[in-house]
Amino acid sequence: MVLLYHYTTRFSELFPHAIPIPFSFPAGEFGVELFFVISGFVITMTLDRSKSAADFLVARFSRLYPAYWTAVLLTSGVLVAASGPFAVPSANQVGFNLTMAQEFFHVPSVDGVYWTLEVELLFYALALAVFTTGSMRRLEKPLLVWLLLAALFASPLWGSYVEGKPFTGALARLLILPYAPFFAMGVAFHRIYRNEGSRAWNGGLIAFALAIVLLSAPGAMALVTLAACLLFTLLLRGRLGFLRLRPLVFLGTISYSLYLVHQKIGHTVMAKMIDDGLDPAAAVLAATLVSLGLATALTFLVERPALTAIRDWYRKNPLDPFSRQSR
Repeated sequence: MVLLYHYTTRFSELFPHAIPIPFSFPAGEFGVELFFVISGFVITMTLDRSKSAADFLVARFSRLYPAYWTAVLLTSGVLVAASGPFAVPSANQVGFNLTMAQEFFHVPSVDGVYWTLEVELLFYALALAVFTTGSMRRLEKPLLVWLLLAALFASPLWGSYVEGKPFTGALARLLILPYAPFFAMGVAFHRIYRNEGSRAWNGGLIAFALAIVLLSAPGAMALVTLAACLLFTLLLRGRLGFLRLRPLVFLGTISYSLYLVHQKIGHTVMAKMIDDGLDPAAAVLAATLVSLGLATALTFLVERPALTAIRDWYRKNPLDPFSRQSR
């Protein structure tokens, strides 16, 4: 969804003087919100499998950072070699980007898609705070408070009475209030999946989160969110067996790497091809194939081997300060 949005609608916005792409997919922009719902589900699953905070941190670091570092350097190298249509990132910019926290330092991302990674990191921090306080089995109250704050943020009351007060902007950002309903849905769906908590509480939290989105979000985002709820309902009923088809499993396997490398590299390929007078539809296809190839290489040459190596090392060298083995 996101790739198609970037290669059609977003490309036309960034390059209005280029030959127009003959089709558009504006709703694909909201694939990110679907991803946040999935993330709420998956991160709760990861915490359920973690025995300590260190387990969780190593699991997420090994999953995210090696592929991300490679993608930052690869994208920067392509932008340097291509000499347009995008500005070449400075060494300072690249260095800050390697932290994945560049937005906190007001440094632009090498590729605009990285903005979601900051949101993910903040969600991890919130989830880890709940985990370390022993509240994983009593998630109803933290989720309800989070959604109440999200509802306030989405309402006119925030702009009238809260916005502009000291620290409120930072609080909204740190608590990722614009995206809280999506993560909360995923968490609640996972609790239903694991038969944790009461169905009334979990269903009520999903309904509350959905209501926030439906009442405050654009129509396309609301439809995508409804679709996400339908998909997870089908998941809970065992109706998504078709996702085991090998081509879909493969796309799921390379999806993180594909997200990291597709936008600016793909746009560069498209812009160069269209400048040379080639058909825009062919440019979309070429950019897609290039991105799929790069994502496949990044997944199987970097992401998977690094993940395995880091986790194997961690199993032999536990980092948990409370672990008897680590003393």
